[in-house]
Amino acid sequence: MPAPAAAPRWPVDLTGDPAEIVGSTEAARVIGHPKPNRLPHGLLELADQIEHNADGTVKRRGWKRETLWHYANTVMARHSTTINDRLVLDRNGVADRLGTHISRVDAFIAGAPDNGFPPPVEDRWYDTEDIDTFADAHDQQQRDTLTKIDYTGDPDELVNKADIARIVCYRSPTNLNKSSLLDTLIELNQPEHNTTTASGRVRMRWPRRTAWAAAEQRTGRTGRPRDATRTIDRSGEPTELVDATEATRVLGYKRVANLPQALREQPDEQGPPRKWKRSTLWAHAGTNITE
Repeated sequence: MPAPAAAPRWPVDLTGDPAEIVGSTEAARVIGHPKPNRLPHGLLELADQIEHNADGTVKRRGWKRETLWHYANTVMARHSTTINDRLVLDRNGVADRLGTHISRVDAFIAGAPDNGFPPPVEDRWYDTEDIDTFADAHDQQQRDTLTKIDYTGDPDELVNKADIARIVCYRSPTNLNKSSLLDTLIELNQPEHNTTTASGRVRMRWPRRTAWAAAEQRTGRTGRPRDATRTIDRSGEPTELVDATEATRVLGYKRVANLPQALREQPDEQGPPRKWKRSTLWAHAGTNITE
């Protein structure tokens, strides 16, 4: 499920006549900026009306309310927003959508258009449908690079890791340790199929048919699958403030670094350390994943 549109950094007043020209004081109030005399440089460049002094310096600027609203909805927004009724994502939103790291997204952007990554629809915003189309094509390319599966042999025969490496045509059994295939196999392993060495070490084994099924689940992708589900801990007092370590556990992430950037930027208590109410974490989980 796509992430919800993140609110701008400060509250925005969307009331009034869209075409009305307002000055810097009202502009600051409309976008919720705390200092009218220090409006963002990008907003200054978007002024709809500029009056100059005799020496050519700027005397005052004016903005249409609709210009301010557009600025708040795009430049000030984070993670995702809506442009022309289309859901669009920034770099962090794309990373969440693809289930990958922001550095990976930056690599995609740097490699565009040769790698098929779409151009932004406006400045730093990317259309969600374009991102999904790119992801599908990229996933197919990744699948096309996967090794072939050897379907010969007795489906019920128990095989070990070395056998499975041969089944998926890996050059060395050690390659299996670096593959997400091993994670899938461990999840599918049945204790009764395993053996124990004289030293007490457990050697896992699987029916050959299980090895085939696990190999067929490979996607060629690294990182968290887009449709991955996580176990959310919804116990505890909703208003209790928790730190990043506990937030990571509550949301089912493996590492603190996996906490979404949008959540990091909107703590209930700035800290340090930053803290979130459990209810905030539950709300975030409810709009970003399918359990």
